[in-house]
Amino acid sequence: MKRNEDLIISLATLREMVAETKDEAKAIRTRSGIPHPLNRFALNGEVKSCPQADMLMDCLNATVLEKAGSIGWRGARWFLLESTMFFEVCTTAGIDARKWRRHLGRMFRLLDHRRRVNP
Repeated sequence: MKRNEDLIISLATLREMVAETKDEAKAIRTRSGIPHPLNRFALNGEVKSCPQADMLMDCLNATVLEKAGSIGWRGARWFLLESTMFFEVCTTAGIDARKWRRHLGRMFRLLDHRRRVNP
C-alpha cells in the first residue's frame, strides 16, 4: 500500500462532509439567533432557508475566496451581476434581487478600483 492511499477520500464522502458543515453552520446561526447574512435584502423580513439561498451565499463566497480572475470567481461574478436567472433564484429565497444587485455592483466596483490602485 502506498503512503498516500490513506488520504484519498471518495467524492461522495467529501460531499457529505461539506453538506454536514453547511448544516452545522445553519444550526449554530439559528440556535444563537444570528440573522442570515442576506437579511438586509430580504423581501418579507427574513431570507428563506433553502438551497437557492445557499447557492447565493456560495456565489458571494466565491467572489471573495477565489483568486480574482479565476473561473470560479468570474462565474460567480457573472451570475451575481449579469444573469437573468439571478432574479428567479432571489425571489425563491425571499431576497430583493434589484436592491442586492445594485449593492453588489457598488461594492464590486469599489473592490475592483482598490485592486487596480493597490496591486
